[in-house]
Amino acid sequence: MKPQTLNLINLKLPLKASIPKDDLEMRTEVAVIGAGPSGLLAARELAERSVDVKVFEEHNEIGVPNHCAGLLSLSGLGRLNLKVDEGFVENYVRGAVFFSPSGISFRVESKEAQACVVDRTAFDSHLAELAREEGAEIIKGVRVDDVVVSRELANLQVEGEPIEASFVVDAEGVKSRIVRRVGLKSFDSRGVLRALQYDLMDVDVERDFVELYLDRRLAPGFFCWVIPTGKNSARVGLAGYNINLRRSLMIFLKRRFEGYAINNARGGLVITSGPIPKTYIGRLAVVGDAAGQVKPTTGGGVIVGGMCARLCGQVIAEALRGGADGNILSEYEKGWIDSLGEEFRRMKLVRRLLNMLPDRLIDQIFKRIIDAGLHEELSRIGDIDFQSGAFNLLIRNLPKQLLKSLSFLR
Repeated sequence: MKPQTLNLINLKLPLKASIPKDDLEMRTEVAVIGAGPSGLLAARELAERSVDVKVFEEHNEIGVPNHCAGLLSLSGLGRLNLKVDEGFVENYVRGAVFFSPSGISFRVESKEAQACVVDRTAFDSHLAELAREEGAEIIKGVRVDDVVVSRELANLQVEGEPIEASFVVDAEGVKSRIVRRVGLKSFDSRGVLRALQYDLMDVDVERDFVELYLDRRLAPGFFCWVIPTGKNSARVGLAGYNINLRRSLMIFLKRRFEGYAINNARGGLVITSGPIPKTYIGRLAVVGDAAGQVKPTTGGGVIVGGMCARLCGQVIAEALRGGADGNILSEYEKGWIDSLGEEFRRMKLVRRLLNMLPDRLIDQIFKRIIDAGLHEELSRIGDIDFQSGAFNLLIRNLPKQLLKSLSFLR
């Protein structure tokens, strides 16, 4: 049985004061690089346990630039020990409509909301405030230039100033520089896709349903998405291999909508390659997108990456209070692999199958799902973050002839 949560301890401890950039101290117990969700969740976990933690963010504003589609499961927020805050929620959704290459569709739905669409800038700012309330120091507009780690300590160069730390958490995101600098292997660049997304106004959408389109002509290696942000607004985008993103997205918009107004455009990168081979070295741990802790099927990493980051914070806090040696970070890696490793493995396999399946087989799978009523069962057991149950259901119910067609892809 797969674990649904990681073993985390929640403590309430006195607040600590934040410090301005000009007063950087030369020593900290834990340095967190990057103030995205994973970095902030790790920092909050550490600060709750009275650990001296500094978060270094190279941008001047938390949550900027914003590259995320912003669809988060409500159960996932619970796993991160987060309450839904209307300050960052734009909309709630209770299901999804899936479209095959030829336009065959089925619907997975629930009576109650299953996910929320968030403004990522507001969401990240909320996480930063939670971390600050527990005592974390967030220093914006500074860049960590280099890190040298050993089993005993870590030395950072921050804007040319040396800082010593007992541990470092690398949460830089998909463009992490530190991973390679310390000698770890990054994720396979072939599994990193370019993405483009528009915020649209004046569009006809079902407010409580996300739309996902499998179309290898427009989004090879991924899909197109429509995420409603309100009654007549949506976040619409796609990602794929070796394509003209703007041209593909404009073709999709013309097919899907009769009229629309583009309010905002943003690019980004989607990781589909799964976690990196090793997520720690010496006194440095890698979390979130930098570690490839992202769902290969959908590119979503806030929840699963956040779960890993919280575990990392707990392990480091216990090490500092218990006097453990530098190899303690092996417990972080073992913990997230035990909890999420099989999920990542299966999602990576499904992503590989989807990338290789010809359109006719995808259409056949969709027809089978509809004819067998599997979409109704998926509505009952589906989990946005833990997807293996849905995959197992499909495999068990696909016809033998169709499974035989898929066998060469395994």
